[in-house]
Amino acid sequence: MEEANPVKFYLARYFFLALSALQGLASVLMLLQFGDSPKARFVAFAVFTIALIFFSLHLLLSKRIRRVAISKKKIELIKPGKEKVMIGTM
Repeated sequence: MEEANPVKFYLARYFFLALSALQGLASVLMLLQFGDSPKARFVAFAVFTIALIFFSLHLLLSKRIRRVAISKKKIELIKPGKEKVMIGTM
């Protein structure tokens, strides 16, 4: 497995940040459009909570990502001592 190019590196590093921003935007738009309904408020609150969870994952994981190797079925973080840590399989 070879090291990823800069585009894939930044995709792996900022994935949860972008996902949380989109979730937060969706929850705000839901509140603005369907604000009167209690069901819509609950769904917007749930989506916003998921956005906060993704943002906290970004804060926890982005500091660890220095170098990334990406293949078709797995993503690996390469630590400075050439130690590989597998994030997950696809």
